[in-house]
Amino acid sequence: MRVLRVAGVGIVLGTLLSIGGGALPADAGAVRAAWTWPVAQPSVVRAYAPPATRYSAGHRGIDLDAPLGTPVMAPADGVVVFAGPVGDRPVLSISHGGGIVSSFEPVTSGLALGRAVR
Repeated sequence: MRVLRVAGVGIVLGTLLSIGGGALPADAGAVRAAWTWPVAQPSVVRAYAPPATRYSAGHRGIDLDAPLGTPVMAPADGVVVFAGPVGDRPVLSISHGGGIVSSFEPVTSGLALGRAVR
């Protein structure tokens, strides 16, 4: 098994899945989309843990248990804004508009920057 780290989207994805229907909350501005888990049959290993302040330590994402080679899908429509290494891990980031970005690691992809995903 391998842990898939979903960063930057933890609070959003956790909130969306807990409010049901997959719709973004009304305060999300112009961003309106259906959100889904990025992997089939997700198992949360570590939940989102908000930092006390913007610069404090915290866990700003969620970790999902997924076997090596598991396909990772965009949780909502967006555009690839980053695909490459960060430190020693491959990362893929998708902008969903309205300032919402989901990032996934370790995820390798042949998607080009600017590529629309669904």
